[in-house]
Amino acid sequence: MREGKPSKRFGHLGLHNVNLGGAGSPVLIKLYGTEDQVIATLTEEQGACIDPGHLDFFEGPNCRPARYASCLVEILADGTKHIVHDNPKALAADPEAWIEFLGDWVYRHQHQPT
Repeated sequence: MREGKPSKRFGHLGLHNVNLGGAGSPVLIKLYGTEDQVIATLTEEQGACIDPGHLDFFEGPNCRPARYASCLVEILADGTKHIVHDNPKALAADPEAWIEFLGDWVYRHQHQPT
């Protein structure tokens, strides 16, 4: 049973969108093979702390939450993880770059030697 909805652009190749991010939830995209097996999963993970933030007893104007970097990580069927992009916000800001990235990612997994 496939999880998520087929991608409008790459659904015929087995790409399913489970969660496209936003409102604090991470991106989660799965690539399925012809027999409904998960070939790879693309997700957003929290990286290193950029700014530790500040909190004081009086909740003054200098208070701010901590900020963390994020990266796109692929999880293969055997459980290995690889960082595939270190700035998902830049991809999200450029739809053409995002579509090109996804197309390359799908193509790479569809044409891997087994």
